[in-house]
Amino acid sequence: MIRALYRYPVKSTSGQTLSYANVTEGGLEHDRKWAIYTEDGGIASGKRTRRFRPVPG
Repeated sequence: MIRALYRYPVKSTSGQTLSYANVTEGGLEHDRKWAIYTEDGGIASGKRTRRFRPVPG
């Protein structure tokens, strides 16, 4: 049973509640479609740094 469905268009940001989703070979459509890159070319992550802070909305 699926109780909730979320999509995260930008890595390490708040999710969007969905009532339905299209599934592609890469996963949920538009899930983590965008990312923020660090100066050294890595993908920024809220799990690995304290540089990010919560932003309402």
